[in-house]
Amino acid sequence: MFADLASAAGVVVAVAAFIAGMRANRKTHELQLRVLAIEEARLEDAKRRAVSAQIIVRSVKARPGVNHLVLGNSGMAPARNVSVMFDGVPCASHPAGGLIREMPSVIAPACEVSLPLLFTLGIEPIRVVRVSWIDSTGANCEMETALP
Repeated sequence: MFADLASAAGVVVAVAAFIAGMRANRKTHELQLRVLAIEEARLEDAKRRAVSAQIIVRSVKARPGVNHLVLGNSGMAPARNVSVMFDGVPCASHPAGGLIREMPSVIAPACEVSLPLLFTLGIEPIRVVRVSWIDSTGANCEMETALP
Protein backbone atom coordinates (compact mmCIF):
# COMPACT_ATOMS: atom_id res chain seq x y z
CA MET A 1 0.00 0.00 0.00
CA PHE A 2 2.89 2.33 0.82
CA ALA A 3 4.38 1.55 -2.57
CA ASP A 4 1.12 2.52 -4.27
CA LEU A 5 1.04 5.85 -2.41
CA ALA A 6 4.66 6.52 -3.32
CA SER A 7 3.91 5.71 -6.98
CA ALA A 8 0.87 7.99 -6.97
CA ALA A 9 2.88 10.77 -5.33
CA GLY A 10 5.60 10.29 -7.95
CA VAL A 11 3.04 10.57 -10.75
CA VAL A 12 1.57 13.74 -9.19
CA VAL A 13 5.04 15.27 -8.87
CA ALA A 14 5.86 14.31 -12.46
CA VAL A 15 2.60 15.82 -13.77
CA ALA A 16 3.15 19.01 -11.74
CA ALA A 17 6.72 19.28 -13.06
CA PHE A 18 5.49 18.73 -16.62
CA ILE A 19 2.83 21.46 -16.26
CA ALA A 20 5.35 23.88 -14.69
CA GLY A 21 7.80 23.13 -17.50
CA MET A 22 5.15 23.79 -20.14
CA ARG A 23 4.22 27.12 -18.54
CA ALA A 24 7.87 28.15 -18.34
CA ASN A 25 8.38 27.12 -21.96
CA ARG A 26 5.32 29.15 -23.08
CA LYS A 27 6.49 32.24 -21.15
CA THR A 28 9.99 31.88 -22.63
CA HIS A 29 8.49 31.64 -26.13
CA GLU A 30 6.33 34.77 -25.55
CA LEU A 31 9.36 36.66 -24.27
CA GLN A 32 11.40 35.59 -27.31
CA LEU A 33 8.62 36.83 -29.60
CA ARG A 34 8.58 40.21 -27.83
CA VAL A 35 12.38 40.52 -28.07
CA LEU A 36 12.19 39.62 -31.77
CA ALA A 37 9.52 42.29 -32.37
CA ILE A 38 11.63 44.91 -30.59
CA GLU A 39 14.72 43.95 -32.59
CA GLU A 40 12.82 44.07 -35.88
CA ALA A 41 11.44 47.52 -34.99
CA ARG A 42 14.96 48.70 -34.12
CA LEU A 43 16.33 47.45 -37.43
CA GLU A 44 13.46 49.07 -39.35
CA ASP A 45 14.13 52.36 -37.55
CA ALA A 46 17.84 52.11 -38.38
CA LYS A 47 17.00 51.54 -42.07
CA ARG A 48 14.65 54.54 -42.05
CA ARG A 49 17.27 56.75 -40.39
CA ALA A 50 19.90 55.61 -42.91
CA VAL A 51 17.95 57.20 -45.76
CA SER A 52 16.63 60.27 -43.97
CA ALA A 53 18.07 63.72 -43.48
CA GLN A 54 17.33 65.74 -40.37
CA ILE A 55 17.93 69.49 -40.47
CA ILE A 56 18.60 71.42 -37.28
CA VAL A 57 18.65 75.21 -37.09
CA ARG A 58 20.54 77.49 -34.71
CA SER A 59 21.50 81.14 -34.60
CA VAL A 60 25.09 82.22 -33.90
CA LYS A 61 26.13 85.79 -33.13
CA ALA A 62 29.09 86.72 -35.36
CA ARG A 63 29.61 90.44 -34.70
CA PRO A 64 27.38 93.43 -33.90
CA GLY A 65 24.58 93.60 -36.45
CA VAL A 66 25.45 90.29 -38.11
CA ASN A 67 24.36 86.86 -36.98
CA HIS A 68 24.62 83.55 -38.78
CA LEU A 69 21.83 81.07 -39.23
CA VAL A 70 23.43 77.63 -39.13
CA LEU A 71 21.66 74.74 -40.84
CA GLY A 72 23.06 71.35 -39.88
CA ASN A 73 22.17 67.90 -41.17
CA SER A 74 22.15 65.47 -38.26
CA GLY A 75 20.69 62.67 -40.41
CA MET A 76 22.47 59.89 -42.26
CA ALA A 77 21.50 60.97 -45.79
CA PRO A 78 21.95 64.20 -47.73
CA ALA A 79 19.21 66.83 -47.66
CA ARG A 80 18.50 67.93 -51.24
CA ASN A 81 16.61 70.91 -52.66
CA VAL A 82 16.98 72.78 -49.39
CA SER A 83 14.97 75.97 -49.15
CA VAL A 84 14.67 78.42 -46.27
CA MET A 85 11.87 80.88 -45.56
CA PHE A 86 11.95 83.69 -43.00
CA ASP A 87 8.49 84.65 -41.73
CA GLY A 88 6.89 83.18 -44.86
CA VAL A 89 9.27 84.96 -47.28
CA PRO A 90 12.19 83.30 -49.16
CA CYS A 91 15.34 83.97 -47.14
CA ALA A 92 17.13 85.99 -49.84
CA SER A 93 14.07 88.25 -50.22
CA HIS A 94 13.74 88.97 -46.51
CA PRO A 95 15.50 92.18 -45.32
CA ALA A 96 17.51 90.20 -42.73
CA GLY A 97 18.69 87.87 -45.50
CA GLY A 98 20.23 90.69 -47.55
CA LEU A 99 23.73 89.18 -47.18
CA ILE A 100 22.69 85.76 -48.51
CA ARG A 101 23.96 85.41 -52.05
CA GLU A 102 23.36 81.74 -52.78
CA MET A 103 21.51 79.02 -50.92
CA PRO A 104 23.18 75.60 -51.11
CA SER A 105 20.82 73.03 -52.58
CA VAL A 106 22.39 70.04 -50.78
CA ILE A 107 23.53 69.63 -47.18
CA ALA A 108 25.52 66.45 -46.67
CA PRO A 109 25.22 64.31 -43.52
CA ALA A 110 27.11 65.71 -40.52
CA CYS A 111 27.68 69.01 -42.37
CA GLU A 112 26.58 72.56 -41.66
CA VAL A 113 25.81 75.59 -43.78
CA SER A 114 26.12 79.09 -42.37
CA LEU A 115 23.91 81.88 -43.74
CA PRO A 116 24.75 85.46 -42.75
CA LEU A 117 21.85 87.47 -41.33
CA LEU A 118 21.77 91.25 -41.20
CA PHE A 119 20.25 92.92 -38.15
CA THR A 120 20.56 96.68 -38.12
CA LEU A 121 18.22 99.53 -37.32
CA GLY A 122 15.01 99.30 -39.28
CA ILE A 123 15.30 95.58 -40.09
CA GLU A 124 12.71 93.44 -38.37
CA PRO A 125 14.13 90.41 -36.58
CA ILE A 126 13.23 86.99 -37.93
CA ARG A 127 10.52 85.34 -35.91
CA VAL A 128 9.95 82.02 -37.71
CA VAL A 129 12.33 79.99 -39.85
CA ARG A 130 10.92 77.24 -42.06
CA VAL A 131 13.29 74.82 -43.78
CA SER A 132 12.14 72.30 -46.37
CA TRP A 133 14.16 69.58 -48.09
CA ILE A 134 13.90 66.21 -49.82
CA ASP A 135 15.66 63.19 -48.33
CA SER A 136 16.90 60.02 -50.04
CA THR A 137 13.45 58.41 -49.96
CA GLY A 138 12.08 61.29 -52.03
CA ALA A 139 9.90 62.43 -49.13
CA ASN A 140 9.29 66.15 -48.71
CA CYS A 141 10.45 67.08 -45.24
CA GLU A 142 9.91 70.32 -43.39
CA MET A 143 10.73 71.83 -40.04
CA GLU A 144 9.76 75.14 -38.52
CA THR A 145 11.24 76.89 -35.52
CA ALA A 146 11.06 80.25 -33.81
CA LEU A 147 14.24 82.27 -33.39
CA PRO A 148 14.81 83.98 -30.05
